[in-house]
Amino acid sequence: MKILILVSDIGQSAPGVVFERLIMGLSSSHQLTIISANNNSKLNLSKVNHWYVIKKIKGSTLIHKPMMSYFGFNILDILWARKVFSYVKSLESNHFDVVFSFISNHKFAPLIAGYRISMALNCRFALYSVDAIPAFGWPEESRYYLKVEKMMKKYLNKVNALYSSNFQMLNYQLSFINNPKEVVSDVIYNPIIEKFNKYSIIKGVDYCFVYTGKIYGLRNPKYVLEAFEKLLLKYKNSKLIFVEAIIPKEFLSNLKIETIEKIEFHPFVTNLEPFYTKATALIDIDAELDNDLFMSSKITNYININRIIISESSFNSPSNQLFKNIHSVFQCSHNSDEICDSMIKAIELKLSISYEDRNNILTLFNLDNVINRLNKSLNLLKLT
Repeated sequence: MKILILVSDIGQSAPGVVFERLIMGLSSSHQLTIISANNNSKLNLSKVNHWYVIKKIKGSTLIHKPMMSYFGFNILDILWARKVFSYVKSLESNHFDVVFSFISNHKFAPLIAGYRISMALNCRFALYSVDAIPAFGWPEESRYYLKVEKMMKKYLNKVNALYSSNFQMLNYQLSFINNPKEVVSDVIYNPIIEKFNKYSIIKGVDYCFVYTGKIYGLRNPKYVLEAFEKLLLKYKNSKLIFVEAIIPKEFLSNLKIETIEKIEFHPFVTNLEPFYTKATALIDIDAELDNDLFMSSKITNYININRIIISESSFNSPSNQLFKNIHSVFQCSHNSDEICDSMIKAIELKLSISYEDRNNILTLFNLDNVINRLNKSLNLLKLT
């Protein structure tokens, strides 16, 4: 199959890492032409047939949100889409079976360009969104939310295939489509490409709880911080480590000085192995939101490591549903007592717990299996 993939980011962000992995997988079985706004891939993508980088004028959310709120579009997205459209029209060989747009929250240019090109070339239009758009339940300006929702309904009703990164998110996006049964759809999980990492287990007296990544919006550290303070009453030689996250002062103001002294903050690093090695457990925090649609990208990394995971999540969230039968993933609600109990349990079991119960979920997230599933779905486009 000849596929044109349109994408803003490759390898530079959490969505960009997902996109580059999917591209690598698809390149083994399809003729791919990629048009992206950047190329920061760290993977071997030599099987991609053609790759064109068309720079996009950078604009922060300070520009993006007001434009979307008042006009229903971002002029920078429109300009990039026009440049891409003109470039594709100028190619000597511009016949494609599928135009496939990869998008994430606030980055809609590939969606706009994909629709225009698929209409002009009379080919199938597929869309993969790594996020729920607009972000249901998250604190966005109501005018912005409504404009993005209107835009998504417009374009989603033009797609022939739609993919999201979990079932809750997929069903949410399908609800925007007038006739969802006419659209090929499936879940494309964030793929794992590495083998299961078995880091050595440190038998020292310090117990380390590690959170990697940013904290923002409805994902807040309040309950983890409170739980850690309670943990110190029993296990004084414990540490709470944040890598990259910046914790607002209001979350630290009610903690004891002795507690704050046991919390470490580290800047962003590309190599997290030293933190994984010292970790007693890895912490994931989902949004404090009923019927949450998001699953953090970090938990996809966590499950591939021989460390206990403490997952703070709401009932019926994607994480809650996917990992509920995995005993090495301790699930907690947004409750400091539950999280503290999980921290104590992690300390008690860290030398004896088995990770074999993750085999099925690791198979589900394995890149080859994700691509096989995606290929079966794409093949259905030939029949529609």
